[in-house]
Amino acid sequence: MAAFERNSAGDKDTFVAGKYTVGASAVMAAYDYRRTFDLGGQSRAATLDATYRAGRVTLKAGYGRQRLNADVNHFASIGADYALSKRTTLYASLGNKRDATTDARTSFGVGLAHAFEHSELRKKKPAHERAESTFLRKIEETRSLCCAASANANDDH
Repeated sequence: MAAFERNSAGDKDTFVAGKYTVGASAVMAAYDYRRTFDLGGQSRAATLDATYRAGRVTLKAGYGRQRLNADVNHFASIGADYALSKRTTLYASLGNKRDATTDARTSFGVGLAHAFEHSELRKKKPAHERAESTFLRKIEETRSLCCAASANANDDH
């Protein structure tokens, strides 16, 4: 997946991501370059994530590095999902973010996720399209994390 955006103010955002699956394992990588014209700020973020599915359990791990102007920020996470059904999952995750200018922060999350989808709509969409839209949603979540990290770092300066 690749995307490029430029707005009327001259801000630019370039995003590239990919996923490779072998059996029960998958590796995903993403790179995002963002430049704001009026502030002259730049952000480069790279993430590498992996999953491994063993029956109903999916183990997940990820690492990201962001260079925001002259600062370098790191974030890492591990987690596990347990599929109760096709659309309901229990999850737990642990994440750590180290900013260049603040103390490291750790967060922990547990929860239950359920995907509500009308059965008639599900029948009309082929399985490969459903899988692709799930992957694109995960990539957008990764972009959101990178953007949030950029926004938080900009607020600190």
